[in-house]
Amino acid sequence: MEQLKKIKYIVPSALTALSVYFAYRAYLATSVEDGCWYLLLCVVMDKLDGSSARLLKATSQFGLKFDSFADAIAFGIIPGIILYESASLIPAPSHWVLAFKLSGFVYVIATFARLYKFDRLATQGLGEDSFFGIPSTLAAAIFATYGVAFGPYFDQLDKIYLLQGMPIMAVFLAILMNGTFPTLKVGVPEKTFNKILQTVSFIFCFIAIPTRQCGMILFCIAIVVLFITIFFGRKKHGKQKLELPENN
Repeated sequence: MEQLKKIKYIVPSALTALSVYFAYRAYLATSVEDGCWYLLLCVVMDKLDGSSARLLKATSQFGLKFDSFADAIAFGIIPGIILYESASLIPAPSHWVLAFKLSGFVYVIATFARLYKFDRLATQGLGEDSFFGIPSTLAAAIFATYGVAFGPYFDQLDKIYLLQGMPIMAVFLAILMNGTFPTLKVGVPEKTFNKILQTVSFIFCFIAIPTRQCGMILFCIAIVVLFITIFFGRKKHGKQKLELPENN
């Protein structure tokens, strides 16, 4: 029985280890699009390891630290490397080369700051219903889906603006990650229709990402999730503030 209790902790840790492996594959990728597909697999593993830990009741301090380590690599360092190396796609010397490299550095620092803030709140038992600033996982998902949606056009000079959108988006996401505004924590919706919609979306993503299909749709889904996270997070936080005096 004791061995079975220990085995259940292996499942989320194994999924976290897979996230690190896919991050390594993203590092070895020979194109922005390829690296971003592997980064999306890291996003899937991060979702699965958290869900499996809660389902199996296998949360532990080691698991939390290992997950934070994996997130720092996959959602911080890897996007930074992708941005830095994408500078080589800019034709001829340009100020955009510096923009790519600086944005990569800014993104890494912003992700580390975000993870530190989240770990501190988790240690103090705060932030159970909401976050402040968007999660690094969501930021990485938006960044990666942009790469898989528009990556095939990055080498076309007449569409160079799509490539130049990467550092702009990276800085924008870095700001959102460390924002002071409340954001909604992903959970099970109360309404049946929303539950069905969430389930269908998850199934679609878990099929489309490993098979590398529908990059543009994945990007649209990521943007919609960003809107829901911010809009309903502010709405829920405002409602809680109104109810607070009544509870006192």
